[in-house]
Amino acid sequence: MSFALEYRKKLQQQEREAVRAAKANEGFVATPAGDVSDTRRNGRRVLAALVIAGGVLSVFNSGALVRYTQDLAGNPLGEKVIELSERWHEMMQAKQVTRVVEEIRGSLTMAREASWRDLTARLGIRPTQAQPENRDGFKVVPARGDAPREAEPDEKRKTVAPAGPVMRASVERR
Repeated sequence: MSFALEYRKKLQQQEREAVRAAKANEGFVATPAGDVSDTRRNGRRVLAALVIAGGVLSVFNSGALVRYTQDLAGNPLGEKVIELSERWHEMMQAKQVTRVVEEIRGSLTMAREASWRDLTARLGIRPTQAQPENRDGFKVVPARGDAPREAEPDEKRKTVAPAGPVMRASVERR
């Protein structure tokens, strides 16, 4: 065989191996061999953040901790954990630390249930009645069809106001 043919086979084999390696590592990020310490440092930072977040939640949201441990019942260790979490929650309630989460939940519930009228009143904004601007004083006519006929007064008919919301439907006459 010629040298060129052998070289071409070698290049094709290297390309196939590179494609196979790329498919095997798809979605994974390769780190250089010298960056192991950086990965460990990041792992320690994440672990520290998780421990701090868990501590904050166990102090301020101890009621959720009790609810979570209720699922652990069934063995002596789970019952001991439930007992410890209940005592912890009672201690946090005695020091009124749990009021922070209760106040936040109450505020969020009020905000979720508030109407636009409540919001404008709270912000001191006066609601305005948006009136269509009609500078010329002409009658407003619907986009299609003729202008509606004026209602003629009839003493025999009584006007009845509906008790609730009214749905109006448009009917096309042929």
